[in-house]
Amino acid sequence: MRPTYEIIGADNRAHGPEDAAAVCRWIREGRASHRTMARRTGEEAWRPLALFPEWTGPLRGQPLPPGQPPRAHSLAIGSMVLGIVALVFFPLGLVLGVPAVICGHLAWGAIGAEPELAGGKGLVVAGLITGYCGIVVGALSLLGFVVMAVSIYLGFR
Repeated sequence: MRPTYEIIGADNRAHGPEDAAAVCRWIREGRASHRTMARRTGEEAWRPLALFPEWTGPLRGQPLPPGQPPRAHSLAIGSMVLGIVALVFFPLGLVLGVPAVICGHLAWGAIGAEPELAGGKGLVVAGLITGYCGIVVGALSLLGFVVMAVSIYLGFR
């Protein structure tokens, strides 16, 4: 038995069950897009059509509908916050800069995989830049502390 789908139309009402051919026709006609909420008949949760693997092909090349930009990915926000803290509290740059860079690269990949659902590339760029700078500043400050400690130790002999 082939799956059928229920779709929330522009009138904010559920339509269906519709078969796959009808959903493809809706996509071609512009009546359904990446953000159109749908579910397989019998499922509880509604989700955007872009999250259904069977609709990635028909949706490819379709322009994103106007509306709100996607919400910033949580890892993008975390990367930026960690990077800023790594710069402000420079002795902790090595400790906080590394997670900022890791979160930034993970967020970059997640945003690239689903750009219609996750945003925040600017936050990722800021997190990566401040994270890498925090690592450099943290390493230089650690080196400075070591040189200072060694010179004090040797100076007091």
